[in-house]
Amino acid sequence: MLTYPYAGNQPPVLHKNGDQVEVPTDMFYAELSGTWDYDGDGYYGDYFGDRETEGADQYCELAVGRIPVYSSNDMTKLDKILSMAMTYEDATNTSYRQKHLIAADILNFAPLDLNGDGDTNDKGELPDPASHTYGDGWGEAVKNLTLQNGNQPFTLYEKAGLAYPDTWCNAPLTKDNLLNEWKIRSINYNFPGYTLSSSDHNI
Repeated sequence: MLTYPYAGNQPPVLHKNGDQVEVPTDMFYAELSGTWDYDGDGYYGDYFGDRETEGADQYCELAVGRIPVYSSNDMTKLDKILSMAMTYEDATNTSYRQKHLIAADILNFAPLDLNGDGDTNDKGELPDPASHTYGDGWGEAVKNLTLQNGNQPFTLYEKAGLAYPDTWCNAPLTKDNLLNEWKIRSINYNFPGYTLSSSDHNI
């Protein structure tokens, strides 16, 4: 997986042998401490070679956001977005902001054979079945932080497929549950998930 600075509406493009892609991302502007082309191959943010301690370690130093307005013809749209932001900042009744949605999918399974060569001994692969990364640990940590601040967290964790965490949650992570809860909660925390093209339960 390669990453490059995001500038406008750019779709991912195939790279090298067709099974790797270049992905536009704002992380390039946020992860400032490392070298994005650590291995010097000319491909920035490469999954193999650049994700090192002194490379693009993906621990961001800045929080970067953007307003999706790319044309001077969209000034009405921009005014609406800015007006909504100011209304949010100036609100006197903020009780609704205590409703937090925490959605966590599975980031990776293990054992993990990334290049399909039949073993799990290559760089970045996971040979140990216990090395999977479920999102529930992250979700529970965020939930505890929101509870400490008097908020009302609602958790959605993966509960389908071949492997998933046993941790209790308010509801399973499904597309319908995510969309329904998103509409009634003001703050959302989302743990990135790993989705296979053959999987119909991931989001």
